[in-house]
Amino acid sequence: MDIDDDPDNDLDDGALYDASDQTYGNRTKTSKKGKSGSGQKGKAKATAKGKSKKKESRFETPESPVSNLHPNDPANFLKLATALVLFTARSINEQEVEQADRLIREYCVELIELYGPSVMRPNHHYATHTASNIRNYGPLHEFWTFLFERLNRVLKSYNTANHGGGELEVSFFREFHRTVQHSRLLGNPSPRPLQQELYEAVDAMYDASADDRGTLQALTRELDNTFEDGGIMFRFSTRSERVNLLSPVYFALLRFLQERNPTIAIHSMLRLAPVPGSLPLSQMVLSFNYIVVNQRRYTAASRSAATSDSLILVRSSPNSFWAGRLEQIFKLQHPGVATEYLGYVRWFVPADVPLVGSVWEKFAPLNIQVWELAKFGDFNDFGPAPFIMLADIVSHVVVREAQMAGNTYWVSIPTHQGFSRTRLGK
Repeated sequence: MDIDDDPDNDLDDGALYDASDQTYGNRTKTSKKGKSGSGQKGKAKATAKGKSKKKESRFETPESPVSNLHPNDPANFLKLATALVLFTARSINEQEVEQADRLIREYCVELIELYGPSVMRPNHHYATHTASNIRNYGPLHEFWTFLFERLNRVLKSYNTANHGGGELEVSFFREFHRTVQHSRLLGNPSPRPLQQELYEAVDAMYDASADDRGTLQALTRELDNTFEDGGIMFRFSTRSERVNLLSPVYFALLRFLQERNPTIAIHSMLRLAPVPGSLPLSQMVLSFNYIVVNQRRYTAASRSAATSDSLILVRSSPNSFWAGRLEQIFKLQHPGVATEYLGYVRWFVPADVPLVGSVWEKFAPLNIQVWELAKFGDFNDFGPAPFIMLADIVSHVVVREAQMAGNTYWVSIPTHQGFSRTRLGK
């Protein structure tokens, strides 16, 4: 679409030249001054642009768009985020209802101050009734309608062929069940992990022909992915591989086992037995792709290109938590030592910066922690041991950069807030 005034009849940025379109570049249009042109100049420029783009490196970073956010927008948005954390909790008391209600009202008022009254919508008004609804009906999980709204959107995407007089409902019903059965038949060709290759092939075909326009197939696939780990409290991936631990990880594991099992003689396989009966620790372990803990999947960073699913929060003591990156998940078998499933974690380095006076100070329900930017601790130099019991994983964390006291830090926020009443500590 060419929707802006352009006296030279130039094509908009991002327009592509299509040789099969006979009208492309030959469209006439009138400028503010009433002039019209043949459009050949635009066609020539488009062709020149196409040639020049081919010469550009595909690794060249595109120019960053100009942000239209107000400088005070982050502090305003955090009020909305904190209110949502409080409102969507499984249990909530009167004090938290009042706090969330105050934050959502402050958010709406400040939104007008930042961007003007034109940004307001009826939903902003409806949000101010959330507190009274919770007082009347209980936590939102008890009565919200997300599932029904999504199914309504799916049903509206069906072609009903102008049916009426009772036929519309029958068409919906038949199409719904036909599509569900068809999708599940293709999506589950065999019980897992049998014929895993066939399952992955069907999954790849779905991804290649994904139709994210509200179709029932998209819904069933989304629900399958979302609830694939539903009800599973602890499970390892079906894919595993025997690998040798890297030397730093191996020697750290050796020290970890020696400290945990002082009565059992364990030594490195690179040296002779220090005492009679000491057994060498094997460098080979069984490494897994992911682990499911309390219905949430955590992926090992060494087994995936994306690390977002590897950023975790771990319970380091009964009332303290620590964030880090889950590097590896493995099974350890050693004579004299019970078989153990451990996770190797590289911990974030705590930042010695107070939250007092920052925009984060008022948002304690978000359970924010501050860390040194892009730094990980060395083995056993601080904090928890680099090896964890996998059941101690609490939640994923979202990590972003933030400016505090003139410096840049990492700020982590847990994605699961079920432990919000427990103190987060270093």
